[in-house]
Amino acid sequence: MWKPKSLRSRLLLMLGCLVLITIGGGLASIWYTYEMDKFFNSVFEDELPALRAAEELRNSLIMQKGYVTYYFQDANPKWLEQLGEYDRRFEIWLKKARQWADNEKERNILNDIESQYIRYSLARDNVVNLYREGRKEEGFKVHQKVREQFFFI
Repeated sequence: MWKPKSLRSRLLLMLGCLVLITIGGGLASIWYTYEMDKFFNSVFEDELPALRAAEELRNSLIMQKGYVTYYFQDANPKWLEQLGEYDRRFEIWLKKARQWADNEKERNILNDIESQYIRYSLARDNVVNLYREGRKEEGFKVHQKVREQFFFI
């Protein structure tokens, strides 16, 4: 039936098992390192540019915040020029953000932001036109509603 093995064969068997376990662990470590490298590369190549686009989009919107109010205060067209610059930046970053939108949910969010922004921009231009025409009280009332649209975006 079962015949006892010699001490030498048992030691060689155990040593062989240890070698196999060590090689298997090394191969598993190499595979894990490769997978982690792929993961981090995908994060740096895909996610970071998308995050940067989102931050720049947010910053260009925030920078538009006070320029209509400044124009209301002193009617200096310099404020509207700066507003136009940040408006262009917003549109550029919105296009860049669309490039990195990976799924339908992200595209829907960007579509919603764009539609809200277009409504806000048209209403903001209406306020500026009212201020230019000297209808400051009417413009101020509309301006209050436009601010709500801004904060909603």
